[in-house]
Amino acid sequence: NSTLLDENAPRRPINPYGASKVAADAMAHCYSHLHNMNVTLIRIFATYGPRGRPDMIPRILIENIYHDKPVKKFGTGSATRTWIYVSDIVSAFLAALKHPQGGFAEFNTGAPNSTTLNELIATAEKVVGKKAIVEQYPPPPGDARTVGHPSYGRIMKALGWKPVVDVEEGMRLVFEDYDAHQQGGKR
Repeated sequence: NSTLLDENAPRRPINPYGASKVAADAMAHCYSHLHNMNVTLIRIFATYGPRGRPDMIPRILIENIYHDKPVKKFGTGSATRTWIYVSDIVSAFLAALKHPQGGFAEFNTGAPNSTTLNELIATAEKVVGKKAIVEQYPPPPGDARTVGHPSYGRIMKALGWKPVVDVEEGMRLVFEDYDAHQQGGKR
């Protein structure tokens, strides 16, 4: 998706999860204003990594492909997300701690590209070394099929942050960690 969303872009959530994120930002701004608090928001997008949430698609893909279990594909697979590896999110928070802004500041994180579900499935197949068994389903109500791509120019300029782990490397790291745990080892 070529729609770049900066920190000032209008946000009109279409599901309760999105609404909760907008509400949390509004509460942080309110407290900053009412109580003269320094608040820095780091907006994280679709974060993944080793031992990530079991209900998120990167982990589901790795585990299901690894074990030859079906993967549920909702819709055409053209839905996009901006996947950000967990170490990149950690570095964003560390940059914010090292460079306090004072007052209220908000920063998007992001990645150079958004990834479709089809691309993520293909990447998981590549790193696991197997084809996915895909079961087709209609998209669930309230599912954001296409999301704008976050612009992270402000955080690059103010805090010197930028993402360094691309989706293929991140999925490879998730797979290697999962495989090591399946083999009884620890990383």
